[in-house]
Formats: sequence, C-alpha cells, structure tokens
Amino acid sequence: MSKHLTKPQLREKANAILVRELGIDGYIEYLQDMGLNSGNYTEERRTWLDKLTPSQILQELKDIKPNIATP
Repeated sequence: MSKHLTKPQLREKANAILVRELGIDGYIEYLQDMGLNSGNYTEERRTWLDKLTPSQILQELKDIKPNIATP
C-alpha cells in the first residue's frame, strides 16, 4: 500500500476488514482474545494521574487538537 494512513484511518480500515472477514461475532471474539479490555484501569490511571497536577491535566486537555479531516 503506497498511501500513508494516519493511525485513526489505519484502525478504522483494519476494523472494517476484520468485521467484513470475521463477522461481528468473530470480531468481538477477536477483540476479547487480544486482551484489549484487560488490566485494572483504576490502578493503572493512578500511575499517570498521580504525577500530574490539575493545572497540568487542564493544559493537556487544551492542547489536544481534534483530528478532523477537512474536505
């Protein structure tokens, strides 16, 4: 593939292919098998949130630019 895709575009395309090839049930089973919903989110988020002040978190949120494709 010669066209460079952004990460969101690549995920969208890959997900569409998986759904098409595996069906929705197979796709869900695949995602579960990949362990994408594993771990303890509450504990994991403490490891990065405890390092930031509320001001730093707000600044990071302000710095996020929406990934919107323009025509």
